Amino acid sequence: MENNVCLELAKLGYIAVIVAYRDQPAVNWNDGGVSWNANCEMLATDLSNVANTIITKYGAGLTRAKVITGGVSYTSYALLSNIAVSTTLANTKGVLATCGSTGSWQAQNFKIPVYTINCAGNPEGDLSGQALINAITNPSIKSNSGFYLDNACSTHCGGNITTWTTKMIDRVKIWVP
Repeated sequence: MENNVCLELAKLGYIAVIVAYRDQPAVNWNDGGVSWNANCEMLATDLSNVANTIITKYGAGLTRAKVITGGVSYTSYALLSNIAVSTTLANTKGVLATCGSTGSWQAQNFKIPVYTINCAGNPEGDLSGQALINAITNPSIKSNSGFYLDNACSTHCGGNITTWTTKMIDRVKIWVP
């Protein structure tokens, strides 16, 4: 899916890249979130550094206010966590979060808008789709966020790649016309 989204964005004149990020050491689920938050920050830092490199190399009006990050599954969960606890991506346009969810506290502390895509039936957790948008308390972030709930699937990341790609491209066009 990431390849499809990047290819379609490039056809429209956007710069789109897939970033290899660090996610080590392994998350210790018994440390109260310390290792999870550290891994989420490493991921956000890696995405941020790539954006900065592209902006520096190509310039031409590119700014962090035109940067959109995104991810599928693990990366989606990590970005939804990171944009609540960190400012690393706070000056970017938004997060495309596919096949992930987060908690109420995170949604109440988002620093940028989100667009989520999930299958019906909450396979990722309760706070995705409309429930996630409802939990966002910042009015500006809430009004610039959105979701697509795919009723044609009920598994983790089980949706139609073409449909999901189109939904993500449409959101990018809204955020960075």
